[in-house]
Amino acid sequence: ASRSIVEAQRAEAAEALGKPGDSYKLIDSLAYADHIPPACTQEAQRLILEEARRMPKSREDYLKELPSASDFNGARCPLAARELERLERGEQAGIDLSRYDLPSGGKDAKSWVLAVQNAESQLEHQSNRVENLELMLKSGASVWREANKQLEGLCASVARETEAAEGEIEAMNRERKLHQMTTGNQIAHMEREWFDQVHKNRQIEFACSQLERKKD
Repeated sequence: ASRSIVEAQRAEAAEALGKPGDSYKLIDSLAYADHIPPACTQEAQRLILEEARRMPKSREDYLKELPSASDFNGARCPLAARELERLERGEQAGIDLSRYDLPSGGKDAKSWVLAVQNAESQLEHQSNRVENLELMLKSGASVWREANKQLEGLCASVARETEAAEGEIEAMNRERKLHQMTTGNQIAHMEREWFDQVHKNRQIEFACSQLERKKD
């Protein structure tokens, strides 16, 4: 099957090039390398050097003034310092559930004030949850339908872009393949010319040797 495909490719390329299929030689081992003009490389290097000149510091000293991780000052961030100490001790941090409790007040007025404030904050939180649930029941389906519609449009757009990109890739591969086939035909032609020249040189050498023997 692969041999038939190769033969079909040879015939297709020979027909596209206007050359007979018997004299065509398929070369499909050349690398796919896009040619980058030297002007583009020079322009890229120029932009890099220009951006480097705008930097206030050289590339070697760019990170020199920044503090290292070993110079961390825990006094500037007590919370981070406590967490680092906890990690060094190997302790695992659990979830603080105290703010979800509803304790009663103690014997003093301050504890009752804190308990009332905690109850008010939890009541407000529950009210927000109920309001969110009511909004979801009221308009959640339409919101999801609109979100699905946007996703479908996005998927269709991505599919169109993918199809266009695949078409460009296929066209590029065909162009590269045709270029390789053209190069293979040129190589075969030059190889035949080389053999012809070698054969002609051998004939000339033989004729010269015959003339030298006749002369002697």
